[in-house]
Amino acid sequence: MKSFLNNSYDKLFFLSTILILIFISCYSFLISDEIDNITSASYDVKDNWTRSPDGYCYESDVSMSLMPGDKISFLENRNNDRNFTQVKIVRIDFKRRSSLVVYLKDGTEFEGTVKAKEGVTFNINWRKSNQPILIDDGNKIRSIPSRDIVRVLGKPKYSLEKDADIRKLIKYPVSFFQHNQRKSYTEFTPKISEWRQLNRDSNQSIYDLFTPPLIYIIDGKLTTTLPEAEVEEEKEKFGATLLSFESKPYRFRLSSWIGNNPYLEDTYLSEKFGIPVRKRLEVNRSYKLVQSPKRGQPSLITVDSNSSEKLITLKYFAVQQVPQKTGGVKPVGRALLIDHSVKEEPFSSTAL
Repeated sequence: MKSFLNNSYDKLFFLSTILILIFISCYSFLISDEIDNITSASYDVKDNWTRSPDGYCYESDVSMSLMPGDKISFLENRNNDRNFTQVKIVRIDFKRRSSLVVYLKDGTEFEGTVKAKEGVTFNINWRKSNQPILIDDGNKIRSIPSRDIVRVLGKPKYSLEKDADIRKLIKYPVSFFQHNQRKSYTEFTPKISEWRQLNRDSNQSIYDLFTPPLIYIIDGKLTTTLPEAEVEEEKEKFGATLLSFESKPYRFRLSSWIGNNPYLEDTYLSEKFGIPVRKRLEVNRSYKLVQSPKRGQPSLITVDSNSSEKLITLKYFAVQQVPQKTGGVKPVGRALLIDHSVKEEPFSSTAL
């Protein structure tokens, strides 16, 4: 036996090595398959969910174009994509300097970053909102009204409706496709007209081959057609006459700036008092008009942004270097203002 082992040692060692390698390969395959099954079975997106006093929020790792009113689906059964629960998105929030692409109703699109310090928020009524958003496209700041926007592509924070029981749903996989409502179609067979042979002997047709025309006498003349009735034009119930027209300049103008704060001059009081009447403004602050300011006092004072008395709000101010035709550059201050008395879009004011 000992001599057999000595003579067959190399063969036995080689055979043992092959058996060990085969066992390790099979074991690794079974373990990897088990790990894959566990991973696929325990997949969820819990790391993307946050909870706030307003409810649950979801932050995506990839850019999406979901808007308020769209829905997120939770697939309760992986093997049946029709077994899902939908929860509506009620608000999306973009942080400052977030990258996004804005698609407008006229087919144009703008790519840039969020300029406003407070970021950009779209709520469930964003299609009817006049609130502009400021986008920096690298060349200039664009002010885009929310009502002109169709969709925004980016990585915002999605806030879901409070009534949904998200705490139980987040354990299921999430689908961002917008599922169409099921429609039932009723098939019907249209009635087909049938041609039948008429009995020539019995005159069953209600039509004659030659039907005599109707002849009318209009103003002593024969005619086969009736004249069209005259359309009486409706008289205007009341009239208006333009007596005069006057081009009245806007009361306030941007006169100068110090740092990032512009000065707005009241041209009406400046002409009345004979001295400049100015007010230093701050971005995202609202101001109301003082009815009877005294000499040396400004005509605008700070007021809460929710006040019904607010007249002007400064949304944005920047100093730009504008090239001149004669060479060189010249600093130009540009301010974006909202006049709440006329309820119009924000307008830009410039100071040299």
